[in-house]
Amino acid sequence: MAFTPEDLIAAHPWRKAVFTSYALSLSFFESVVLDNLVRGGSKEALILADLQGVRAGLSEQGAQRVGRDYELEPVAVTTGAFHPKLTALFGEDDCHLVVGSGNLTFNGWGGNFELAEHLHPSFAADAFDDAAQFFRSLAESPKVAHGLSDSCLALSEDLSRAAARKPHSGEIRILHSLDGAIGARLTEFAEEPGGALHLSVAAPFWDSGAAIDRLCQRLGLDAVHLHVHSGGSVLGQVGSNWLTSPQVEVIPITISELSAGDDHKLHAKTSEILCRDGRLIMSGSANATSAALSPGPSFSPLIRVIIFS
Repeated sequence: MAFTPEDLIAAHPWRKAVFTSYALSLSFFESVVLDNLVRGGSKEALILADLQGVRAGLSEQGAQRVGRDYELEPVAVTTGAFHPKLTALFGEDDCHLVVGSGNLTFNGWGGNFELAEHLHPSFAADAFDDAAQFFRSLAESPKVAHGLSDSCLALSEDLSRAAARKPHSGEIRILHSLDGAIGARLTEFAEEPGGALHLSVAAPFWDSGAAIDRLCQRLGLDAVHLHVHSGGSVLGQVGSNWLTSPQVEVIPITISELSAGDDHKLHAKTSEILCRDGRLIMSGSANATSAALSPGPSFSPLIRVIIFS
């Protein structure tokens, strides 16, 4: 049975829940997510969302409990959008993370084809340390503006404590763009298992091909395998659903795990770098665009999980 964040939220009486998102539906959050949290006895819920997402969420007629039953904080980015999709759930003596591609909306949690990684400090302590660093950077970075720096620092400390005295294997990591370009970090990680031999990517949004060209150049590759989704891709206002003028060879493929019998629109982002002595599997909120992988003038905070196999 497929994992869903709703199942995890309903499975335990969480003391605190934190969500980050780009797009936002407060009517969805209140009717689906918040109800499960309240039934479980949760007393504290916080949403950090992009400024445009907050505006859209507050305009919904079904949003009635914001400011009373949960806290909502807009995050403004100097030259881009706030784009991470992360859920942190804190119990009295436990903590879970969900990092994925879905926004905090009806489509993001059910209507689209999305991917999510469910992480626990018992097997992903390094990722919890990375998430702690993300919230620390979110509190201190001059590239973002919000009013909850102290809360972000407290979240960072909570995540660090959850990972303390747990085994750190280095096999699961979280990358975020607040401390550097994700594309450059991927290149560094690919060098340890002997360098890249093969790159496969699935994403709903692309630029002209510049981001993939740059990533392939860093990895020493002259071709990329791109997933063609049987159900089509989500339409967006920025970018396109396919590369328009790539320099590297593009080889269309179908990844069976993403397409078997599924007619939902693709909004998932995932990629695999096959190396000489292993492979890296990535998923999260990063599209195959320059703004996501190698930001320059346009910068958007985002998060990606990387699994070493």
